[in-house]
Order: sequence, then C-alpha cells, then structure tokens
Amino acid sequence: MKKVLFISLAVVIALSVGLIGCEGEGEGEGEVLWDSEITLDMHCTISDRASIVEEVFGPWVDEVHALVGPDGGTFNITVTYGEAPFSAATSLNGISTGAADIGQLSPETFNLGGAGYFPFYFDTIEETAYVMYNLWTENDGEWDANGELSFVKLLYVAPLWGSQLWSTTESGNMTVVADWAGKKHRTDAQVVESDTISALGAIPVYLGVADLPSSLGTTVTSCFFTYSGIGAFAGLGEATEYTTELNCIYRPYALAMNKAKYDSLPPDAQAAIDGVSGAQASIDWAAAHIAAEAGDKEATETGIGFGLEPEWGRPIYEPTPAEMDEYKAATADVPTWWAGNVTILGLDGDGILTRIGELIAEYATL
Repeated sequence: MKKVLFISLAVVIALSVGLIGCEGEGEGEGEVLWDSEITLDMHCTISDRASIVEEVFGPWVDEVHALVGPDGGTFNITVTYGEAPFSAATSLNGISTGAADIGQLSPETFNLGGAGYFPFYFDTIEETAYVMYNLWTENDGEWDANGELSFVKLLYVAPLWGSQLWSTTESGNMTVVADWAGKKHRTDAQVVESDTISALGAIPVYLGVADLPSSLGTTVTSCFFTYSGIGAFAGLGEATEYTTELNCIYRPYALAMNKAKYDSLPPDAQAAIDGVSGAQASIDWAAAHIAAEAGDKEATETGIGFGLEPEWGRPIYEPTPAEMDEYKAATADVPTWWAGNVTILGLDGDGILTRIGELIAEYATL
C-alpha cells in the first residue's frame, strides 16, 4: 500500500531585505542597533476564531509586542487570516518567498511534515510539539535532506488538539473500526492522513477546508476535526450528527519566519525573537492550548457556549481501551509506509523513525 509523495516546493530565491536600524556613535563601527520599531506582517491560514489563534498565535503576538530591546527597539506585528496571501496548502512557499514575514506553516507542505500525522502515535500535544520541533530543526537540516525548510526560520511548533471523528446522519455513528468500511472520509493534502483513512477501511476524498461544510453528507460523510470546530468553523455543527473521541492526530502546525527577513534583523532583535521561540516555547504553547480544550468539548456535547442552537450538541463517544487498541492495530503500518515513501525521495526514513523514538523517550525525561 505504499504511495510515493509528490509534494514539491517551487524553487525560491531568498529576498534581499534591507537591514533595519542605524549605526550609533560609540557602539562600534558597522554595528546595527535595534533602536526603533520593527514592523512585521504575519498570516494565519485558519479562522481568527480557531483555538490555535485564540490560545497560541494571538497571545504570542502580544508577547512579542511587549518585548523591548536594550536600545529601545520594539516590534509591531499586523496579522491577517484566511486563504490570502497564501493558504495552508501553499504556506511553505508563501513564507519562503516572503509573501508574509511570519506565517502559519502547515506540515502538509513538506515531506518531513508527514511524520506529524502518524496516527495514534504521540501521547500528548506537548510531546508532539517537542518531537516535531526538534526533528524539523535538528542539526541544521539533518533530517530535512532536500532542504525544503531552508528558506524559513522555524519559531515553534503549535499542534492542534487531537483530531476527533465527526460524522453525518448518512454515515451513522462511527465508533469502532468496522464502522469505517466503505465510508467517504475527508482528507487534506497529506498522504499520511489518506493512508490512515484507507487503513481504517474508508475512502479518502480530498477537500479543502473551506469546501468541507457544504460537502458533508454528500461528497463525504465524515471528517477529522478538533473540538473547537463546531464553534469556530461555520457549518460543521449543522452538517454533523455524531462525534467520536479518537485523538488520532495532533496536527502539528508551526509558526515560521521568512529566513531572509529574520537574517536582516539586528542581532538584538533576533535574540528577542529567539527568546520566545524554540523547543521549550513549543511545549509551553502546546500546554496553554490544550488547557482550553475542556470548554470546547463541553460546548460540543451541550451545544451551548458557541452561540449555537442546543440541538447541535451531541453525546461524544469515547472508545474503550480495547476499541482503541483495534484502531492502533489497524493503522500500525502507516509510519513504515511513510518511511519507505520518503526514502525514495532522498530522506533517511528508517533513521527518522529511530530518531522520533529517541525524541519521545527524551521528552519523557524532561
């Protein structure tokens, strides 16, 4: 069941960006000071009502706005949302070419990102954040053999809450693996997700997220989404009838900066950005994000709390340990398929799987 990935990034040329700041007397010849406001634009490819924006990206921007450099420098970040200037599917290219200085990076846009989609593989959102940040940045691209991330500076990894199963009246209440047989389930552009859906016996159907609400019940009858979806994503509540708690994938979005833009910043400004980035920042933001999940889960059950009609609520089915073991067994080969695929593309698939295991063990000792 191996599938070869054909995800490619258009050839990009690092943009020339002028140094910000000025030389100051007594500061050393040629030294660039961060003594004024640096304006940056940032683009999120998701709704401004999504949990990751409200709990992670928005507070991070506030944190950056509070930074003041030793020579009085500050940041001013303007944030946009949605499909332009780039969508989730084109986010790596958009950030790499400077369509935005900072952007929400989707793992579906680079081959190493597929590791973040391994089903039922990571125990927590924090573990996912730590492992993926280190894997994607380790030793200046050791695992990113083809240099797909060469034109971005990864700031931190910000996974979504675990992906749950949302299904329609047409599909029925899908609670166990046997219920998936022959169902049409929405997938994004990531091949690992499609392999997972196929391994569970369903038919993966690609749909952009904007097309999902109008397609539920017709083109597809089920999808993966987080608990924030019923409130933040218009149409999901009306179109679905059932929810099963799977925590299948902690979809690992990241925040990344155009590398040329980062390199153009004065050293003190770079240090300030670095201070709110990295592996520990990834863990901290993941913990802050997951702390808000309980409220949205309750709102999904009751239909109250999102400004929705109560009848949109539904009981959430939580599989038994034995049923979860069946899910894990059905999808156990997906990481091995992925490793074979990326090896064909020039990455060290087996080495990456080994390193992921080491990073999981490393996280447990923190």
